[in-house]
Amino acid sequence: MLVFNSLKPFTRNLINYIGNGYIYCQVVKIPEKKTKKIKSIDKKITTKYLTDLSSGKRQYRKKKGLCNYKSLRFGNTIIILKTAKGEDAYKKEKWSEILGHQITFRKLSIVVFKDERDKITVRIHKSYLKEIMGLLELSISKKNQQEFNKAITFLYNLHKTLRYRGIQIQISQILKQIKSLQKSHGTKFQVPKFF
Repeated sequence: MLVFNSLKPFTRNLINYIGNGYIYCQVVKIPEKKTKKIKSIDKKITTKYLTDLSSGKRQYRKKKGLCNYKSLRFGNTIIILKTAKGEDAYKKEKWSEILGHQITFRKLSIVVFKDERDKITVRIHKSYLKEIMGLLELSISKKNQQEFNKAITFLYNLHKTLRYRGIQIQISQILKQIKSLQKSHGTKFQVPKFF
């Protein structure tokens, strides 16, 4: 089990695994009441799916026609990944394709997908994007600069952390909407330079 304290390396490793053929997933959310048992949960998953095998052992399994597994955790979200090729020892379990799958953390929800260039990238999930836009729109219409600053700072920090094309396109769209909203509501809140 790879455990990450930051979203940036978690996302980078996730994309790397997807690019290397780990395209099916199970997303496990650990409830708050089980946070004390998180290390034993990590160990159970590692033992069950053999996620800590060396590259030589993974190659051996591949030659034997078996699929391989990897697991990553950020906060209380665990993603178990499975290769597309090879026989699955856990066929009865429900596996979803990782591309397009919503991955939710405490304060964020993202989607990994292939863009028009056929490259793997990340975007903010549409429900979460609507929430961010709603906060910005409300703060602009109520002329509440403090709330606007909180929302725009969160967005700015997210952009600096996850520099992926999918998110950059979404932020460009948000910035256009902010400009339009500020014009219609007569506000001139300072927006940091994103690009």
